[in-house]
Amino acid sequence: MRRVIRIAGGAGLIALMMSGATIGRSSAAEEAANLIAYRQSVFRAMEDHMAAIDSIVEGKVELWHHVGDHAAAISGMSRGMLELFPHWSGPSKGPTMALPAIWKRWQDYEKAAIQFNQEAAALVTSVGMIDRRLVKQQFDRVNASCNGCHDAFLKQEP
Repeated sequence: MRRVIRIAGGAGLIALMMSGATIGRSSAAEEAANLIAYRQSVFRAMEDHMAAIDSIVEGKVELWHHVGDHAAAISGMSRGMLELFPHWSGPSKGPTMALPAIWKRWQDYEKAAIQFNQEAAALVTSVGMIDRRLVKQQFDRVNASCNGCHDAFLKQEP
């Protein structure tokens, strides 16, 4: 009797595995929602780091020794910009400010993301030069790159 139960149990497990069912995995909808939420967190974090640097370079606060940390965080997050928008995570998958243009014009988005990453990396380098004027100029380039991407690929709030 035990042998029959084990065989039947094994056959059931094999049938379950062959059906494509997953145990402990989220559905495609949940996976997309989780990625969209993560993506939004990353962009909020970058926005906060950009605002902090802006406060410093505009002279609102005298904490120049913080610029490098904020720049490094932005640069680090910018390296993952392409991973944040896989083909299965478009606007139809959940509430997002991302426009369909990201997926429809992927090469343009890819180019903009790479440009942003390069400008962010150059900001980190400029901080090491200890020249506040150069840091501000490079920060303005990062900001322009960021805004250029937003203009093309982000829903504008009314």
